[in-house]
Amino acid sequence: MNAPAQGDPASKPILIIQGWSDTSVLPQSTLESFQATVNAGNVAYLKRYPGLDHSATITASSPLWLKYLAELFAHEKQPRKSSDTTIVPFNLNVAKTPLELPLNEEPLLSLLG
Repeated sequence: MNAPAQGDPASKPILIIQGWSDTSVLPQSTLESFQATVNAGNVAYLKRYPGLDHSATITASSPLWLKYLAELFAHEKQPRKSSDTTIVPFNLNVAKTPLELPLNEEPLLSLLG
């Protein structure tokens, strides 16, 4: 099994993006996985987005991860040192969305007949 978050080796640096108000993927779990992979000798870049939940983080971080993937596929050199960085969106009020709530499935189920 290849699970760098559990300490297995990774062939490339790992980009980890976490909304610090995420209720889908808990920040503590992400931090523990980041520490485990770094302690195992992998290079990882943790990017923390305070005040954002799961969905808002994906949107707010899209320039970062799109650039990272483009550089990775272009075989550009990545820093060989792990990092833990907090990134504050330029306007948190615009980036922030209401916290995610469980979906009420009843209206959808009624469509099925």
